[in-house]
Amino acid sequence: MLLRRILVTASLPALFALALPTAAPAASSGTVRLVGPGRPYTTIQAAVGASADGDTIRVDPGIYNESVVIEGKQRLTLLGRSLEGTRIIGTTGHALEIKGSFATLASADDVVDTDANKITSGANGICNTSATSPDTQAIPLGQGDPDTDCVLPGPNAALDTSNSGDDQIVGTKITSGSNGICQSTQAGDDVQAIPVGEGRPNGGCVEGGKRSRDVKIQNFMLRAPDGFDGVNVSRTDFVILDSLVLDAGTHVFSGVCTGPGTPYTCCTGAGVGKCEAIDACTAANVPFTCCAGKGTGSCASNNTCTAAGTPLSCCTGNNAGTCADTTGWNGIFVNATAIKPLVKSCIAKRQPASGFFIEGPGAEVTGCTAESNSVYGFASSRFSDSAIYTSNIAKGNLYGFGIGGQGNIVQRCTAASNASIGFHVVGIGNILYQVTAAQNGPASTAGIGIMSIGEGTRIRSSTITGNSNFGIFLARDPTGTAEGSEVFASVVRDNRNGGIVNEAFGVVMKQNTVGPLGSNRQDVGILLRDQAQGTLLEGNRIVNNRDTDGGVCAAGALCDLVNQGLHNAGKTNQFTPGFTPPPGFQ
Repeated sequence: MLLRRILVTASLPALFALALPTAAPAASSGTVRLVGPGRPYTTIQAAVGASADGDTIRVDPGIYNESVVIEGKQRLTLLGRSLEGTRIIGTTGHALEIKGSFATLASADDVVDTDANKITSGANGICNTSATSPDTQAIPLGQGDPDTDCVLPGPNAALDTSNSGDDQIVGTKITSGSNGICQSTQAGDDVQAIPVGEGRPNGGCVEGGKRSRDVKIQNFMLRAPDGFDGVNVSRTDFVILDSLVLDAGTHVFSGVCTGPGTPYTCCTGAGVGKCEAIDACTAANVPFTCCAGKGTGSCASNNTCTAAGTPLSCCTGNNAGTCADTTGWNGIFVNATAIKPLVKSCIAKRQPASGFFIEGPGAEVTGCTAESNSVYGFASSRFSDSAIYTSNIAKGNLYGFGIGGQGNIVQRCTAASNASIGFHVVGIGNILYQVTAAQNGPASTAGIGIMSIGEGTRIRSSTITGNSNFGIFLARDPTGTAEGSEVFASVVRDNRNGGIVNEAFGVVMKQNTVGPLGSNRQDVGILLRDQAQGTLLEGNRIVNNRDTDGGVCAAGALCDLVNQGLHNAGKTNQFTPGFTPPPGFQ
């Protein structure tokens, strides 16, 4: 609760200071490794594999058909010589993956958790895996997590079981002792929490080795196979992703073939010209028109692909791929195990999931664009704390920005022409400062400029215009409530169904201008629903709003302020001349 109070009540400069990530140490000089035709390395992965900490890899323009993995490297720089001309086309996984090193193979029922970079002890809770350097043994071989609950008292609240082996009686329960293996068999109505001879399931058995640190990637265009990310980052510190383009492209093949298991070289980028005389694929990475759903083409003399997503008949019997409208998954995905990543000047387009999905704490995302992605332009999870989003643009996505976590700052960002919500805030104590939310939603009622169900959201000095439903919606639902939020010094105009709608407790609205400046009209300027208890309005200018369809107040009437709540307060507010505010408002 104390943390929540700090986040909600801290001043804007203080939160800025708290959220700024510490700068990563400068990379030291090392060997420069050259990649390209006629260079010492013809693949990027070969150069990465040969590199030592502190090296720089320079990649000549060209198309590199490989899934590149950077594992356990530190102070490594990977530079493309031309942004548009240096392309990594993933073949077997993420186009580019940066992660901590992991050398150990799991044994018996132990399980590799790649996201957490560890091996867990599996269902029986006993570590069967011996760590290989540089990984470390977190649980001794043949043991489990020590001192975990083994036997618990039953309905009579008394412990009827005697401890065995090195198990320990702690209060009214028995724990598994130093070896983590339960050796006591329940008696009476006691409950066997861990089966005899086993440990707590899925304990940390082997920890991964060296984290990647201070890795910089710059000047590449990347594309991943279906279901994989353009860039995937985990178990890292201070990774920098700079000037990358993640573009799902237009209708790229996924494993099509001329014979059993033989891919079309021109469609995988390994050659140019026609694959066969009658084929419609004419150059590297140029798809058959039939696979874009725009015509027909041949894969062999009597086999045709007739529509997007329809398998080529010559490949159907060979267990090969299908025609695909899009490739990839997220443009850039940063796992929660990545600390203080920096993403700048990157572009993510047409991804089947989100353009940017950031989980890592302390992230900086600056000067990036997310366009026409299927879900979010920019998304952050509940793990993404103290992040700063600066001067980013989200347009043409389903949602523009999704802000989870705590204490994040979104400043000078724009969400425009997204199909649903421009900024969707679900975390605690997040700040939107000088943001623009415009023209979100189709020509119906789906679009909301800013919607928050996050406690203590602060919207300051922002512009919210022309959205097809509400400008700002401070909501409450089973997953959260925007109580304790603030809207300050913002302009909210020309939103179809309402300027600011509040249904949360303890909201403050000060010095806002709510009302149309053009020919469009908001149905209502500010609407306080019956759950909006303790709303404070002060120094707002609420003018010339009206109901256009009779749904909120009398048809044709001015509806600057509709108060359905109780115990709200307002003072020094300006309303349309002749408008009589509800009781309690001046």
